[in-house]
Amino acid sequence: MKINHNMPALRALRQLSKSEALMSDSLFKLSSGNRINRSADDPAGLAIAHKLKLQLNGLAQSSNNAWDGISLIQTAEGALNEIHAMLQRMKEMSVQAANDSYLPEDRMNIQKEVEELKREVSRLADSMDFNGIKILNGELDLMGIVDKNKVKLEAIYESVHPGHYDFTVTQVATKARVTGGPITGTMAMDGSISINEEAFSFKAGENKSEVYDRLQKFANNLGISVGMNGGNLELTAQEYGSRSIVLAEANAGALNQFGLTAGTTTGLDANATLNGADFPSGTTVKAIGNEMTFQGPDGFQLKVILKDGALAGDHLSLELLKEGPTVLQIGANQGHTMQLRIPNVSAAAIGISHMFVRSREDALKSLGMIDDAITLVSSIRSKMGAYQNRLEYTVANIDTSNLNMTEAHSRIMHIDMSVEMTEYTKQNVIQQAATALLAQANQKPQELLQLLR
Repeated sequence: MKINHNMPALRALRQLSKSEALMSDSLFKLSSGNRINRSADDPAGLAIAHKLKLQLNGLAQSSNNAWDGISLIQTAEGALNEIHAMLQRMKEMSVQAANDSYLPEDRMNIQKEVEELKREVSRLADSMDFNGIKILNGELDLMGIVDKNKVKLEAIYESVHPGHYDFTVTQVATKARVTGGPITGTMAMDGSISINEEAFSFKAGENKSEVYDRLQKFANNLGISVGMNGGNLELTAQEYGSRSIVLAEANAGALNQFGLTAGTTTGLDANATLNGADFPSGTTVKAIGNEMTFQGPDGFQLKVILKDGALAGDHLSLELLKEGPTVLQIGANQGHTMQLRIPNVSAAAIGISHMFVRSREDALKSLGMIDDAITLVSSIRSKMGAYQNRLEYTVANIDTSNLNMTEAHSRIMHIDMSVEMTEYTKQNVIQQAATALLAQANQKPQELLQLLR
């Protein structure tokens, strides 16, 4: 027997220390709820778990992003619903004004409401925003680079893609204009003239200045301005383009009282030739006044408005960039995006800026314009609905992925409490046993003392 080393006690102490370390580790896991509390616990598992955590954090935020996108779309769709209602009201008024039971002043009263509704459509398009972002004025569509002094990019439709759409102005818009004679003295005879099929009457001996005042108000209701140019009467259409001034007389000599002659005078619509290579084959130019629409196959439509600075012969460059559409980050990784394109829905963009009901002819033309505008707004709303449905499915998919990845992350990082509690109990029993045996081992040297006595 040796006294320098108490080997049984050392062995018992070694096992006790080992058990204490295992029990301490088990207690750490139980208190934290995690299987991996430091990299030494499971280096590979820790790396995988952190990658999963990054993915989970990204998925949680991308789900919020998708919901924000849905809210943006719902805001836009709500405004489009009101625009739809206003277009329906304009349709009713166009049908009403097409009935010949109304006088010019009655149609002018209808036109006043039409003008207010057109202004409200444009106001909604320009002012509707989501978190400070304009959503209906074209800012969420393709970005266009143009000569802003000569042309305004008004509307880009869904089938138009980024590219160069250059054109050459071959005709600028003009207004119909008719010049008469001086307005002095009195009317020489009773008579009646017709302006755009609406009758204007006067009496013999009536002061021409008074007749002139009445004529101004009468013609204004028809969209025609009456003024003096160099001392002579001048009738000018209030809008650019091919709107005509049609003069006729009910009795011979009636028009001569104003220095006018019977006939039709028509303004000119703008026109252009296409230069850009990205225009689809078969694209044509349709113009109303200074507003030109490039129409091509498969729904291609691009609308611009020539400004007063544009001249015949000008070569204008129009480039559409990809940067315009709103991009929603709907995934945790790069490239997991969705683009939203919401076009401009101003009165000019949807084609109702030249809608008038001041005559039966105007009202009939307006019916077609309103029908086209309603169809266009309906298609935009349909696209908004498709976007929203897609985003709702995206959210559902993100939530499912989030659940599955959370489960995978939990399997790696989190402790199984029942298993670890069993391990803790085992180590606790071992430690108690080791402590008791250590006490017994420490009594061995006492036996040696008996030999020395």
